[in-house]
Amino acid sequence: MAEYVTCKNCGGGFSNKLDKCPYCGSMYKAGAYKKFRFKIKDIIDQLLGLKDEAQRSLSKIIFSSILRALAISIVIIGIAFILSLSRNTNFYNDRKYDEDRLYEITWQNENISKLEEAYEKGDYDTIEKLYYENSVAVYKWKHYPSYYLKKEHKSLLAEENINEYTLMNSLYYIYNPNLLVNIYGMSEDEYQEYELMRQDIIDKLVQAGYSESELQNIFDSNKDSYGYLNASDLKRYLKGENDG
Repeated sequence: MAEYVTCKNCGGGFSNKLDKCPYCGSMYKAGAYKKFRFKIKDIIDQLLGLKDEAQRSLSKIIFSSILRALAISIVIIGIAFILSLSRNTNFYNDRKYDEDRLYEITWQNENISKLEEAYEKGDYDTIEKLYYENSVAVYKWKHYPSYYLKKEHKSLLAEENINEYTLMNSLYYIYNPNLLVNIYGMSEDEYQEYELMRQDIIDKLVQAGYSESELQNIFDSNKDSYGYLNASDLKRYLKGENDG
């Protein structure tokens, strides 16, 4: 039950639950304190709520930070792993390159003199064996273009019958030897030898019934833009099967 108090300012009576006199507006300490206490309680409750919210937000931040740290760690580990593989691969490639170079140098020191000697004697069988043993080194050998054309010259002259493959290789030999071997790698003397061998091939084809102008026309009309021929396209030019 509410109690009544007397205003010390105007003497009016009012309930002690009020925080001020309804007649003159003077503050009533007991009521004002009670109302102030309720306000303080509300503020405290709000602060406590903010505290809980802050804790939840902090937990989210911490959790997000942990996830971010884990993701960064995984990326770093992945990069480190890839780099280690790259280093291992590079190490393997470098070692393989060194081993290949050492083998090539050793092989050349042991066999170049054999190649030179066989070349001077016209011993193509020995050169062929050495080629199968180390094709890269023999291909780089300074006399390889001349050797190859000499070997091809011997092979073409030995053919008793001219088929489409013999005709194709003969046309290459005469008109575009660079598709067989790099003639620009030959010395001047070796190139002069090639010119003589080239004429031998022309003479053989002329003896088989082809004229030089006809051979040139066959090559020009059947080569593609890169100078390549197709053996099957040359069948119709074979003498004795389908003249013309």
